[in-house]
Amino acid sequence: MTARAGPGPGRNPESLINQTIARVLDREPGWSAAAERTRVVAGASSRRPDVVVDTGGSAVILETEFKPAATLRDDVEKANNFELVELGSPACVIGVVLPNTLARCRESDIEAKLLEYDSVEYYIRIGNEYTFPASGYLKGTMIDIRTAIRLASVPRELISKSYDFTVNGMRKIVYLLRDASGKRAQNAICAALGQRPDEYTWRMAALVLLNASTFYEDLAGHRDDVPPLATLSTTGTISKEQLLEAWLRVRGIDYAPIFDSAISMLRSLPSGVGAKVIKTMVDISSGLLATGAYKFGDFYGMLYQKQLYDRKRVAAFYTRPEAATLLAELAMRGPNDAAWHDEGLLKKTRIADMACGSGSLLNAAYSHIINCSSLDLSAIHPDIMRNCLWGFDIFPIATHFAVSSLSSLFPSKKFDECRIYTRRIGADAHGYYLGSLDLIDQNTQLGIAGVRLGGSGARPTGEATMRHESCDYVIMNPPFISSTDHGEHRKDPVPQYAVFGNPPETQRAMSRHDKKLFKDTCAHGNAGFGTYFLAICHKKIKPGGRFGLILPDTVLSGESWSKARLLVSEWYDNITVVSVRHGSDGTYSADTEMHEIMLVAQRRKSRRTAKDDRPRVKFVQLDRMPRSRLEALATAKYIKSTAAVDLEDAMGHTTLRIGDEPAGSMISCPIDGDRWWCRRVADVSMLEFAYGLVRSLPLSGGGVDPSRSTKKQAIHLTKLGKIAKMGKLHRDIADSGRGGIRAPFKRLPHAPGSKFPCLWANDVKAQNSIVVLPDTSLEKKPEAGSQAVQDAWSTKTRLHLNNNVGYGAQKLIAAYTEKPTLGGRGWPNVLIDEKFEKAMAVWCNSTLGLLSYWSAAGSQQRGRGIMGVTAFRKHFFVLDVTRLTKRQLSLFDKLFDRLCKQALHPFSDLKHDKVRRDLDASMLKILEVDGIDMDQLYEWISTDPQFFACAGS
Repeated sequence: MTARAGPGPGRNPESLINQTIARVLDREPGWSAAAERTRVVAGASSRRPDVVVDTGGSAVILETEFKPAATLRDDVEKANNFELVELGSPACVIGVVLPNTLARCRESDIEAKLLEYDSVEYYIRIGNEYTFPASGYLKGTMIDIRTAIRLASVPRELISKSYDFTVNGMRKIVYLLRDASGKRAQNAICAALGQRPDEYTWRMAALVLLNASTFYEDLAGHRDDVPPLATLSTTGTISKEQLLEAWLRVRGIDYAPIFDSAISMLRSLPSGVGAKVIKTMVDISSGLLATGAYKFGDFYGMLYQKQLYDRKRVAAFYTRPEAATLLAELAMRGPNDAAWHDEGLLKKTRIADMACGSGSLLNAAYSHIINCSSLDLSAIHPDIMRNCLWGFDIFPIATHFAVSSLSSLFPSKKFDECRIYTRRIGADAHGYYLGSLDLIDQNTQLGIAGVRLGGSGARPTGEATMRHESCDYVIMNPPFISSTDHGEHRKDPVPQYAVFGNPPETQRAMSRHDKKLFKDTCAHGNAGFGTYFLAICHKKIKPGGRFGLILPDTVLSGESWSKARLLVSEWYDNITVVSVRHGSDGTYSADTEMHEIMLVAQRRKSRRTAKDDRPRVKFVQLDRMPRSRLEALATAKYIKSTAAVDLEDAMGHTTLRIGDEPAGSMISCPIDGDRWWCRRVADVSMLEFAYGLVRSLPLSGGGVDPSRSTKKQAIHLTKLGKIAKMGKLHRDIADSGRGGIRAPFKRLPHAPGSKFPCLWANDVKAQNSIVVLPDTSLEKKPEAGSQAVQDAWSTKTRLHLNNNVGYGAQKLIAAYTEKPTLGGRGWPNVLIDEKFEKAMAVWCNSTLGLLSYWSAAGSQQRGRGIMGVTAFRKHFFVLDVTRLTKRQLSLFDKLFDRLCKQALHPFSDLKHDKVRRDLDASMLKILEVDGIDMDQLYEWISTDPQFFACAGS
């Protein structure tokens, strides 16, 4: 707060260190830093903050103190309440613990020592929002503190207010364009954007105009030849002609992608309407630049994605800024990598996003380079735009904003061309176009139309391709949309190709085309586009290159993702999966409730063989999403630098700490081919127990006990496919009776005495006990042959497995019908020797059977486990009933008969389920296993979000 003496006589005082820090920070482009100055705090002219940094719109204060820094936190709290002259309240205050080595070194060496020291301790007080970390300190370098200033200089509260302010202004512009501009102007706007006249078009037009206005005003602050908006008119009111003249002047310099459409639309507006639109644009642009919100990553891209009304249909969800930062930091090499400090190497580095949207991930990647690099990046910005950053999307407005956001990082630096492409999706007389999916063919011509030009936009570029194995990094949040359940009678039989009005016949033809393109890859229609983009990612990554993808949680265990997991297992090292433990924080994308994970890996030089080490996954579970890009950066740093204990060692898990606060847990999980032993869970101890269970390891208490090796402490499990077969898919049994020839039966309401009874659907009200009644009658379709009917009917059994378990409402993993019955959509048949059926039904409905199911089932949806017939066969570990003695089988049958018709509670309520507790205790007694703390298992399950998040479903 004030200049204080150093630790002893002859030592460097803090004031001298502060002046050095200010001198270092003052070198940052656009920043102004000063140390130990008076008359900067309003109402307290004698106050002297240690260092004040004006970042260009907001202020950051640094308070410093030599170790042990006993009064540092008090100084930070006081500084947090300062009102700075001209700059207002600080966006944040950073408390820095100075190493005592700076007090003892020669004055001429202070700067060098300061810059080379790699264990500076610091923490951040972000306005009145929160302190990070809550206790303790971050450790890093002056580069880390510089980055912290950059990331924390615009508070979240200010971003939120700026967003609301901009949206309100955008509504005014939308009204003027839609209701006041006239038919001629509306037609011109639609032509400029290539869209039909609807609400979405007016929203996009408003955003394009606002973005051009804000970019222009930002540019005016960096170039002397660009006059600020306020100076365009002497009357205070800017006319359409005056703004057009200014925009055209800038357009002549560069920035065609940003101004072309905006100029065309503004020119078409009647003068009176144009004046009103301009007034709103100027107010918003000035406000955003005054607060610094425009520099918040991808501000207009965020607005674009939130206004994209069709985004849920195409699964195009905006990546949260903190998630984009976390992914980029995890995937990309750190500040010591040579490429960030060698101009030649940097220019050759290629970073790609094949589903870039408005560019949030490319923006995060570029920001990572800015944070790490010692180069003057403004000087080579044109080269980075031309060579390093490659983005692809099917939405022209998205690529427009991607170019804009990347340009705004160094707005005064023009570039001749960049590699942001708008990819066509649809069909014409020449063939089919699948957007970015066409990149699976390395000979795909990207085309002149897709290259965003700078300058006048008139200089043509040659045809371009993206070679396989040419990318150092691929960072993506691809759309997840799948072709699952696309029935013959749906309006869009192939939803992923239904964009831009593609008719059903075109959708089907495009689907047939993609099957040819993606043959022999990990792409799977039921899993969705995530697998397609992973296949492309694999083709484009060079050996040693890295990818970072946001994918649905089901990638960890979903049946249709098995080829994708196998691909990563065989071709990649340094595999990291990052999940979020609780609630809605489990998503990295905005406006979706789908569980997501981050998958990061590094490509090997060759495919893994049996002689190579088995692959592993570093599985990270964060307690919550990072609240800011600053937290995301720190979180990524600690994830990368912290080793995790092995799951099978039964030594617990590694706690991830940021400062003194726990932020999550980590564990190193084995991979068995396409089976990854990791999944989202509240307490990693439950995952450890489940692993020991299915591996038939000795169990004790609430986990695995490596010290106990007696057979009585192990329960012998085996894959279901080794002792049983699964029945037919429901689509091979029956349909709704609306046509089609695949299934021999049609479904009807259940009638007692039906010749072909069926257990088709989940019914949480009726299916309360292990024994259930059929709910459907099947009837032979007239066109079905007798052999097809016999083939289907021959798979009838009493035992059925639940392939879509809602843990919060359902009670059964396995159901038993008193007479052989065909399985249906929710209850496929299990074909096993009849003498084992009852024992299997008991096991599956025990708590241990539930854990085994949970460990293998897909968990993409909240509170739900999904498993198809293939996954049941390959991944569902069950009690090896074939090893039971005759006496044990007889006891299992008696246990079944005693409890089979008693009502069970939902899985989320195990703690209060007396019947299930009776079943568990009796089963363990039959198996002669003791010492397992079942109460601990009940507690884990009852408090895990996956089990209680979906109650009532």
